[in-house]
Amino acid sequence: MNDLHDQYLEEGEMIYVGQPDSAKVLPGVSRVMIHYWISDPKATKLMVYWNSGQDSLFVDIPDSPGTATKELLISDLDERIYYFQLVTMNNELKNRSIPLEVSGHVYGPKFQKTLIERGLRYATYQTEDTVFTQWGSIPEYYLKSEINYKDNSGNSITKFIAGEESSVVLENFNGELKFRTLYLPEEEAYDTLFSDFVPISEIDLEIDKSLFSRWNPTGIPYDEYAAAYGIEKMWDGSVDTWYIQGGSTFPHSFTFDLGEEVKLSRIKQWQRLTPGVVYRSQGVKKFEVWGSATSDVSDDFSGWTVLGVFESVKPSRQSLGKESAEDIEFAAAGEDFMILNSTVPVRYIRYVVKDTWNGALPVTIGELSFFRYED
Repeated sequence: MNDLHDQYLEEGEMIYVGQPDSAKVLPGVSRVMIHYWISDPKATKLMVYWNSGQDSLFVDIPDSPGTATKELLISDLDERIYYFQLVTMNNELKNRSIPLEVSGHVYGPKFQKTLIERGLRYATYQTEDTVFTQWGSIPEYYLKSEINYKDNSGNSITKFIAGEESSVVLENFNGELKFRTLYLPEEEAYDTLFSDFVPISEIDLEIDKSLFSRWNPTGIPYDEYAAAYGIEKMWDGSVDTWYIQGGSTFPHSFTFDLGEEVKLSRIKQWQRLTPGVVYRSQGVKKFEVWGSATSDVSDDFSGWTVLGVFESVKPSRQSLGKESAEDIEFAAAGEDFMILNSTVPVRYIRYVVKDTWNGALPVTIGELSFFRYED
């Protein structure tokens, strides 16, 4: 009755070395870092297999307390998911442990091609050597952006902007601005991925509002709501005063003179920030901006060049009559609209308002600033 067992009893007792207590794979670029923990003092050697056992790596297990993290770096791997089997053994390379299997991702060029940079919306001079930068939306796997520039002493300055930040000020600025995006494909990834550096040569600056003046061609008369809300309120430097244009139907145009011929890069526009009005009524929601270098224009758009078609946004996207704290903060900072046709020199501006937040007139603008690229 013991025939079935005798052949195993004759071989003697089989003693296994303890397998790693646990392990995890930290993904990298063309490599992985394996962290493992083992408490069995008999385990002094480690064999790692992958590719269904076709590839392997044999190492000594570091002589450190069992609770300490042990590390193993495996390089020169192709881009894909790997399954690793960890097998321990003693000094005589006997009494192998039961394999422990863990998996992890190896990243490479294919994955990097799918990454989207966090774009720089614009850079603008605040003073002669201070530049304000405004950044776009956060892409997937975003870690931070690295910004590099030269200061007035010729030193290379590096700054970083994290995901929760939307702007950063570059002080003592003297040129050679560039940036790149850093990515972390997984929370515990071993490697950080980098995009190539992007050079930025176009830095804009605000044009002089003291040169602005009222001007209207034939066919586009002013329809100011009242003398106290004249068009000059749009460029008086205060968001607490407003230009209110009456009108009767959409689309609704009004015009003015910038006082000099410029190539525009950007418009910053403020709503009327009065509670109960902001994002609810009067504020321009959909509009076009047209320009001309000459005053020889009229209401039929001949002689005008479209500079951009825009729509104001409410960050929370809530329905009419509902605003978040973020919405109010966004409106108070002014909303930026990038000029699409920035190569055309213009002096005379035509606003064509297509809609307000509540779809009704009048049209109100709290303040306007115009920007051009540095010469």
